[in-house]
Amino acid sequence: MLSNEQKSAVEAQERHVRVTAGAGSGKTRVIVHRALELVKRGVAPESVTIITYTNASAVEIKDRIDSEIGDSPMFVGTMNSFALKSLSESTERGTFADFDRRGWASRFPNLWS
Repeated sequence: MLSNEQKSAVEAQERHVRVTAGAGSGKTRVIVHRALELVKRGVAPESVTIITYTNASAVEIKDRIDSEIGDSPMFVGTMNSFALKSLSESTERGTFADFDRRGWASRFPNLWS
């Protein structure tokens, strides 16, 4: 059961919704319900991005979503993992050719001198 405030976050028509609250307040439940609501509205799961502070919360959210709709292609992770994913995809598309997982700075030895 969601509170009125939680329900308004889940059902918000805005494209972007930020959920902030104290520990044990139901943030994970709201985020999961929001993601499921978006899919129910016809939003492609691969276009949903959920950014968390910790890997543990990302795993918990992803597990709950997957238990409801199966193995979902939604991105759920930390800001660092989102940045790595974005840069990796840019490399694959050839738009950020000097990046690799070992570090792009190593390709520019004079950068720090």
